[in-house]
Amino acid sequence: MDNPLGRVFALSMLALAGPLGLLGAGPALAQGEDSTPTERNTMVLAELLARVYDNYNQVYFDRRIGYPENERHDRIEIRVERVGGPDSMLMAFREFAGGDYSMLTRAGALTLSPDNQREATRMEVWDRPVEDLEPMAEGAGVTARPEGPPDCVVYWTREAAQFRGQADGECAAWANESLLGEQQMWLDSPGGRDHPGGTYELHAARMMSCYIDIPGVSGGRDEEYRRYDNLQVHDRGGGARITHSDGREIGIRLSNVDWPLNNYSDVFTRDVLVLYVLEYIGDEIKSHGYVFTEPTTERIGINLYWMLSYCYMESNKVVRPFM
Repeated sequence: MDNPLGRVFALSMLALAGPLGLLGAGPALAQGEDSTPTERNTMVLAELLARVYDNYNQVYFDRRIGYPENERHDRIEIRVERVGGPDSMLMAFREFAGGDYSMLTRAGALTLSPDNQREATRMEVWDRPVEDLEPMAEGAGVTARPEGPPDCVVYWTREAAQFRGQADGECAAWANESLLGEQQMWLDSPGGRDHPGGTYELHAARMMSCYIDIPGVSGGRDEEYRRYDNLQVHDRGGGARITHSDGREIGIRLSNVDWPLNNYSDVFTRDVLVLYVLEYIGDEIKSHGYVFTEPTTERIGINLYWMLSYCYMESNKVVRPFM
């Protein structure tokens, strides 16, 4: 006897089998694609390393705390950049002294690779002479992995919210011991220097674009002014200066202050981002004032009427309109 319900059920199963069969026709996927923790950590380490680091904060507070002069740290800025693309494990590094980009003191190449047997990231370091280098040249003259053995090797291991680097022997090209986290990189006597003040504490910097207007026009006034723009400044003590048409040298400085102390009794002093206005008169630096705000802000400005300065991470020309 013909069974209509049976025919309906059979047709329904065939209809389901069609798309299900197509779904099953793709390539088989396996679950055995997991990396090792070391391979993942190497990727994180590369992201943290490839930044600008400066110990301006440490230098300032060495004086403010009152450390003896022979224990105060020199100011150093270290720039690490990838060579060969955003995922490259080949990097170039440069070190500048005193916040002066003409004072290139060290340069070289780094490569990162996972060492699964050690459960650590292997960093090979090559030092190179700086005499023939353009200080601000991209890549510090590094275009490929250097030939020959590295000058030293550092092994990085993961700890709570940080990486610890330990040199395999002496490492004058980098540092014998290192710590690296989201916001800071600490180096024990970088470049082999024996410093009585101990570890160099460098902060990761954010790059900002800035301009200076003279005078600082505001309120919609129809007044002529001169703009000095395309000033690239980082927020860990970075600065820029211009020479105005009247001969004055005017500068700005950004400092994302990481307070190691409190500036009043019985209060907790919170970190701030500060924008300073400076004037360079001979060998002296005159401060005309400053403004401060939250350390995570992405734009900051000051208007002293005779001049105006504005720094930002995203230009008003490209930001998408919003309510």
